[in-house]
Amino acid sequence: MIADRRPETGDGRPETGDRGPQTPDPIGFVEFVELFGLKPNPFERLRAVSPSNREPNKPHKPNKREEGLETGEPIAHGSLPNTEHPTPNTRHPILRYDMILVAGATGRVGSLVVGLLRQQGRAVRALCRSEVKAKPLREAGVETTLGDLTDRRALVAACEGVCTIFSAVTSLNPRALEQSYRPETVEEQGHRDLLEAARDAGVDQIIYLSAIGVDHPAAPRQFRVKRRVEEVVQLCGIPYTILRPSGFMENLLTVLPPIRRFGVAPLPGKGTTPITYIAVEDVARAAVLAIGHPEAKGATIEFGGPEDLSNRQCVQIVARVLGRSARICPIPFPVLHLAAAAARPWSPALREFFAILHFVDRYGLRAPRRPPFPDKLWAPTSFEAFVRRQIGRTTADR
Repeated sequence: MIADRRPETGDGRPETGDRGPQTPDPIGFVEFVELFGLKPNPFERLRAVSPSNREPNKPHKPNKREEGLETGEPIAHGSLPNTEHPTPNTRHPILRYDMILVAGATGRVGSLVVGLLRQQGRAVRALCRSEVKAKPLREAGVETTLGDLTDRRALVAACEGVCTIFSAVTSLNPRALEQSYRPETVEEQGHRDLLEAARDAGVDQIIYLSAIGVDHPAAPRQFRVKRRVEEVVQLCGIPYTILRPSGFMENLLTVLPPIRRFGVAPLPGKGTTPITYIAVEDVARAAVLAIGHPEAKGATIEFGGPEDLSNRQCVQIVARVLGRSARICPIPFPVLHLAAAAARPWSPALREFFAILHFVDRYGLRAPRRPPFPDKLWAPTSFEAFVRRQIGRTTADR
């Protein structure tokens, strides 16, 4: 649903990337815990800074957008060797009004957003943590910039010449639970710094990928951090869009190997609460639709897939598609919490990961079954269709 819009003015300022859907074979410990995982109509392009956005008694310093408006010159980002057919590999080859920055560009959602934008012929810049992650994108014709949300200098460079920012940055990666877990630094302070750089660069829109459930009174730490990031986004002074999808279908892919091999599906807790599961590619489509959409301005949008399903129902659907029965083996959460405590020295994020699973098992993640934007075609993937497609990919890879 589209929530009431909140004031867009104020002086507040405000890693990632897991791999795409894979079916692990054989199944290991990290893959086992992943079974329960969560995780062109632009806005007013010549928007002037409102006096209400400025600090009292402080002289206003024009940003780069306003300086261009005063001179009447188009603001370009680098050279323009060929504006009709810009070379994507050339650094900053096109007019700034067209550039979209994707933070978290190598994650599940971010990578698909980059791909959709490229298919549409739109200019996209990917913020990548390392050269290893940036190289495949650059070879595919995507402009890249190195850095993360903890590097202020990198954020200033990344925002230069950008019209829209989409951020899918998270500090909890189910495929990298051994990494340090610092959501207050990576996400909360990191987005403050990103939005400060965006405001100075004259960015027109910020789209932040949050999640359903972040405003629940019993929300776990990761969700509480996301809610605080939402507040930072809402007060940053830039037209914003907050996307709150439900749980990802991809998080259930790891039930495939144990069901296929042994007819067994381990599940945490009861597995009976409803979740409006959505495919990651549908989340990415919603993010692209939000770019410049009039109804996205100042909106918090909750959305999900076409059906409410419990984890037990999802297991039965997987078993039916595979053509065999599946026995569900519930795992009590006290056992999972003990395992997380024991694994903390080498897997600091596992404790929070299981805390999210416990929250979802108790309260569910239900979303309105309506299009995120009523004027746009919206036909989200059903869970059964998603499973059939994944099984087809797995078979083709063998």
